[in-house]
Amino acid sequence: MIVCHGGRWTEKQGLQLTYCCRTHCGHAVRLGVSYQDNVLVDVVEGTYDLVYTIFNGTGITVPRNIDTVIAEDIVIEGIRCPLDIVVNARTVTPDLSMNGSPFPASIYQSADIFLKDTITGGLTSIGPTYSPPDSFLIIESTYDTVYRRLNGIEVPVNTEADLPGQITIDNNNQTASVDVQAIALTGDFGINGGNFPASVYNSATIYLQQDGKEPVLLGRTNLDPEPVIVVAGTYDVVYEHAEGEVVPQNPHHIIAADQVYDSNGEVSFNILTRDVEVTFTLNGDDFPVSAYERGDLFLRGNHPNDLIYLGPTNAAAEAANVIQGDYDALYQFIQSEITVPINTEAIVGQILVD
Repeated sequence: MIVCHGGRWTEKQGLQLTYCCRTHCGHAVRLGVSYQDNVLVDVVEGTYDLVYTIFNGTGITVPRNIDTVIAEDIVIEGIRCPLDIVVNARTVTPDLSMNGSPFPASIYQSADIFLKDTITGGLTSIGPTYSPPDSFLIIESTYDTVYRRLNGIEVPVNTEADLPGQITIDNNNQTASVDVQAIALTGDFGINGGNFPASVYNSATIYLQQDGKEPVLLGRTNLDPEPVIVVAGTYDVVYEHAEGEVVPQNPHHIIAADQVYDSNGEVSFNILTRDVEVTFTLNGDDFPVSAYERGDLFLRGNHPNDLIYLGPTNAAAEAANVIQGDYDALYQFIQSEITVPINTEAIVGQILVD
């Protein structure tokens, strides 16, 4: 065990801040709050990042940062370790715009903009767009920027989107300038050279998706397409089956990966499909026909969630309509450890659907 001293804020104006040491594995150790005198905390020896997060307040008298690293790779070792914590912050003015013009001045057509810590991913709001604060304290650092819609369809509808570029807050810059590039995209999707059925009972949804972000609904195949405003950027185009056997049954198939959309236009694809029926055998013979001795069979496409159920091993294989491409054939154990394999998930073959 060792003893560390927590920091002390120069103005003791109530419970405002939390300091913590964070190891590289992500576990946090709370050191204290800004209004306290020196505090004693036992921590395990090791290498830590020192992280600041606001506890109360709006960022006027203390920085409004959430999970922001103020020092990296602090080595804690020895019998006693005093930490003199200094937080360098600047009074920052937000400058938020969309395509070079002001955002709508309406809470019903609005978004929030964040500064993102490049180590912890902590998000510090510098919005909302309809009424940003005049100024606030921000810790000196270099930040990524993130967009989140609050309301409306006149602003990009992304639940969360990474924005290009970074913002450095230091002695030379106290303005957080973020111009969100918004574009209008319209889906134009066909199936095997024709139109998708105009029926909700044979339909699918088409999404745009960035890595790790919530998908953006581009349209539904049974409805007429309408333009959708999104943040310009790089997206995967994703197909998700909704209803029916006439349309592909893929639950999450990436139609096109890493597509760059930087201007208004159409997202146009003709989706090619096939009916497939896969026969599975066990050591060259049929699987047992008993419901008590069985597994489940699947096709998996180009995404872990693109898992198409083909039925149990104790019944005839089910046909499925799928998007053309490469698939893994999967087996999953259900019941009876003696007569069928007990693998929770096993790739038993590859299938090219063309």
